[in-house]
Amino acid sequence: MEHKDKPFTGGVLTLEVWQHEDEAHTWLDTEETDVGQYEVSHTFADAGEYHVVFHIEDDTGLHEHIHEALIVDENT
Repeated sequence: MEHKDKPFTGGVLTLEVWQHEDEAHTWLDTEETDVGQYEVSHTFADAGEYHVVFHIEDDTGLHEHIHEALIVDENT
């Protein structure tokens, strides 16, 4: 994960995941495994397109969002 062209490290990265029109969002806490590298494990119940928001925060007051789409294949 990069922020302003540098590895984002020492902060908190949380993923917010949901499918279109879902009222419930799933929140996934990540673990920093190396400088700027975060891991999370999650099993999706259904194939399809998901919205993912990366919430990045640190102790300086940074709280930014990065919005992405994720396609989950039924064979994965």
